[in-house]
Amino acid sequence: MLKEKILKISSALMGTAMLLQSVPIHVIAEDTAVIATETIQSEYLPGDVNGNGDFSVLDIIILQRWLLGKGNLTCWKNADLTQDGIINIFDLCLMKQNLIRNTQAKTDEFIPYKTGMDDVFVDYVVIVTIKQQYRYPEKHWTMEDFKGVENIDYVQDATPPSSNRQILYILLKDCSQENVLKMICDIEALNREEIYTVRPTSWETYAVI
Repeated sequence: MLKEKILKISSALMGTAMLLQSVPIHVIAEDTAVIATETIQSEYLPGDVNGNGDFSVLDIIILQRWLLGKGNLTCWKNADLTQDGIINIFDLCLMKQNLIRNTQAKTDEFIPYKTGMDDVFVDYVVIVTIKQQYRYPEKHWTMEDFKGVENIDYVQDATPPSSNRQILYILLKDCSQENVLKMICDIEALNREEIYTVRPTSWETYAVI
């Protein structure tokens, strides 16, 4: 049903593409009363143009109407998916693509780590796997996303091109099996909605990825 709605929007765009406007973001910021109502810029969530904390088909409808000169954008920064400083039909097309990917993707549920000291570690690296439903648009993860977790040296994106899930390698400053297990517990305790699994680097982990 959701995909049918998206396809209908896609068809409607073909007949109205010539009417769509391209507006630089700095122009919006300077004249919010006329072009876009930026009441409260929420946390950056690509596609969430109405600022309700969710990216859905409603956001696509709102952006399409705004490009036709109807209605307002609450969160214009979330509408600039191409990140080129301009809001136009290319952002709308990318929004549709991302929503279709999110809709088609399998919904993952968090799986806690259950084993421990008996595991055979390949390396002292913690592997964090992100749920499929958060694969697109891809997030750039940093140490700031793991505030409160000690002993992190740096966070590296190690996602293979063909992977349905985003894969992060977290390297430790002080390497030991005990510290790896402690970091896994600390990361799980953050209760991040996006996280699917947190695992040590073992042969079993490579097989799952």
